[in-house]
Amino acid sequence: MELELHRVDLLQTAAAAPGTLVVLPPGEKKTQKVAVGDCSGVVQCFSVKRGEVALAFKTMPGPHKVTSVSLGRHPRQRDKIFVASGGLIRGMTKKGKEFFRFTTALTEPIARLAVADRDIWASCEYIIPLHGPQSFAPVLACRDCVVRVLDAAGRAPLFEVPAPSPPTALLHVADSHDPRHRFPAGSIELLYGCEDGRVVQLAVEPGAVRQGFTIPPPPGGGAVRALHCGADYSRSGCADIVVGREDGWLEVFATQLPESICAVDGGYITGASAPEIVVITFSPSPAALALGAAGPAAPPAGAAPFRDGARRTSSSGLSPAASGLPGAASGLASGLQAPAAQQQAIVAALHARIQKATAEVEGLKKRVERERARAGSRGAGAAALAAASAPGALLNVSHSLKLQLPAAAAATGAAAASWGAAGQGQQQWGTHDASSAGAGGWAGPGSGSGGSGGGGGGAAYVLAIESAAPLFAVGLACTRELELLDAPGNVAILSRTPPEGGPGGWATLATYRCQDATNRLAVSFRLPEGAPGLLQAFVVPAAPPKACGVVQYRLVPLCLHQRISADVLEMAAAAASAAAAGGGGSTVVEGSGQRQLPFSELTISGGFSLAEAHAWAAAALPDLPPHPPTAAGSGGSGGGEVRYSFRSCQAGSLLGCSLSAGAIRFVSDNISALALAHDSVMRSAAADKARASSSFSLHPAALDHAAALLWPELELQRARARRAKLLAALQELRAQDGDVGYLSNEYRGMLEAEGGAGTGAGAAGQQGTAGQRGAGAGGAADAAAARGLAAAQEALRQLFRDHCRLAGGGGGGGGGAAARAAGLDALLARAGDAGAGLADVVAYMRG
Repeated sequence: MELELHRVDLLQTAAAAPGTLVVLPPGEKKTQKVAVGDCSGVVQCFSVKRGEVALAFKTMPGPHKVTSVSLGRHPRQRDKIFVASGGLIRGMTKKGKEFFRFTTALTEPIARLAVADRDIWASCEYIIPLHGPQSFAPVLACRDCVVRVLDAAGRAPLFEVPAPSPPTALLHVADSHDPRHRFPAGSIELLYGCEDGRVVQLAVEPGAVRQGFTIPPPPGGGAVRALHCGADYSRSGCADIVVGREDGWLEVFATQLPESICAVDGGYITGASAPEIVVITFSPSPAALALGAAGPAAPPAGAAPFRDGARRTSSSGLSPAASGLPGAASGLASGLQAPAAQQQAIVAALHARIQKATAEVEGLKKRVERERARAGSRGAGAAALAAASAPGALLNVSHSLKLQLPAAAAATGAAAASWGAAGQGQQQWGTHDASSAGAGGWAGPGSGSGGSGGGGGGAAYVLAIESAAPLFAVGLACTRELELLDAPGNVAILSRTPPEGGPGGWATLATYRCQDATNRLAVSFRLPEGAPGLLQAFVVPAAPPKACGVVQYRLVPLCLHQRISADVLEMAAAAASAAAAGGGGSTVVEGSGQRQLPFSELTISGGFSLAEAHAWAAAALPDLPPHPPTAAGSGGSGGGEVRYSFRSCQAGSLLGCSLSAGAIRFVSDNISALALAHDSVMRSAAADKARASSSFSLHPAALDHAAALLWPELELQRARARRAKLLAALQELRAQDGDVGYLSNEYRGMLEAEGGAGTGAGAAGQQGTAGQRGAGAGGAADAAAARGLAAAQEALRQLFRDHCRLAGGGGGGGGGAAARAAGLDALLARAGDAGAGLADVVAYMRG
């Protein structure tokens, strides 16, 4: 099914935060009103009458930006608007009259707000306050890859469902996507979107939570920012799911907007003939609509039509279709073909709007010229410059840094996209207890370890920067050496500067100069695990005054580890019990088979508090909160235990961490991960002048297991290096002979695929310098292959050094350490038929 879509801009506002747009229910009139809040603290409500935008009300700017706009959940509150800004909660009518004001005592700004009668739920980044007598069960989508269904009091979890990646959006669906009634009667449907781009359906029952379909993420898709499911836009008989992504993609209609999508809703906005989608983006023109038709229809004057495949909801999930939309847009709508008279009226109204907007633009240009001339005649004093450089005068910049896995690794362990037969293709989670965090929890969706090598060699970080105004340039500085990659759709020009010499200097210096009117820039890079680092981005807008904004991120030593919901410490305890009983290890179910994981243990003890231990762990591991949880028995000053679990995106290994007052415990099946954790924690303890001692318990099979995890990546990089050398020779033959018809079909295919596929080394990632002058495709492929092979060999060398150090020498200490390291280098350099295998390398490491 194809829909013809047309863009119609509605309103101009300041930059907006996620979840700040709602569509009010229909009233006496046929069209519905839209309420939107922005970062300047303004809340405005508007409707569309005869093609013109009519404001119902608009508030004055406030001291805090609007972070959440929602409608009341009680039947008497359906048309009441509730706004959260900072720690203040306000209630407004659709005419703008404030009838409720509540100032909370929260130390964090409210991120999401829900109100039902006298019940108020206000979620912050780390705090979930509840106000009033609770009669509903709140559902939380948490950054630790868990969706929690709490009891009515909001104090204890009824269900904890593991998510494939950190969830970023959550929606309660009133119209169920269960046309075949495979879920029990009375089930409540939930949809949540993840940071990796996938959308998962859950059905909450009185005694369990079941998983339904999973919408896989598109290649290179951004995080899910907003979900909407309120109308049947494609006329399929079931309410369609609309997904707004961080990179501008809007689905059901695979339409890409130039700014990240903050909120999505739907209703009858511009007419009563068909339901429509309204979207707010981060840019200053956040609210817009595009009219569409289920059949051929005349587009509005001045609108550029385009066709996109519609994503239709079915019992087997969604069938995606993708295409791009050039230009700026912020909302979409689909409808039936309007009568000719109505279309003529719409065209006339649009012409009138165009003339009115043109006159307003001309008036604004003249006003700007007058003000500029007046300012130039007075001169810019120190006070004027200070006012222009004040934080409130700077551009609103949205930024995020996330670890992006390759498509193959991200799809590992994903739930099936179909319902399947009754009792098949579904995961079920019962009431939360300690026993549910064992191997069964690890076998949840998206939690497979990826096998040997993990397929995570292509894992990269993506720094996304978005400004409310066009960007002029973005400067990048990092104390770690970064491998800058080409990001899809990135048209910025990259310039690199030689790094500063000496310790403590910048190891990476680069500048991205943006072209045209670029509001969003994505910087993709790779870096190995190791020392901590500092990443800074200097954002320079194109509009004067060019005041630079600074974005800063801390890079932890174990930066390629990702939070998981399973309890690795429980697995280690099960492994120890199995070993004591003669089992020899822990059995982990991973879709296609089972593995024996040899867990080693690192213990750090001393006279430190839980807060200090948590701060030291947060300096070594990603995605940890700044303070330990304060729930009863789980942290705080009471001296409880705090647990975290991680999975390596590089080797597929597991890491568990237990924190308590006076003791820090790490368990992992990777020796190098324990060594990095040991060095980071001891470094932090020394900086805090705290006394701490460490002990290490090595599993007998730990070295063999860790080497087996890293070996497939070495073999892959060797194959890529051989392919790059062979391709260089074939290109030389083609340059000398011209006609290479005498070559085999395989070699001719390699030459033909070289132009589009980037010599096959693109999977290893080509650095942004590949486009520099004087660097050919063959040279870039050789450089990428050499970097990948060197990184794989260095991982095995580091494993050898860590094993020698943590195992108490292991034959690698003393004066023979350098000689043994040189021997390992020679062993790793041997490839091909005469190369050394995994068994030879492990035997040499053991000495």
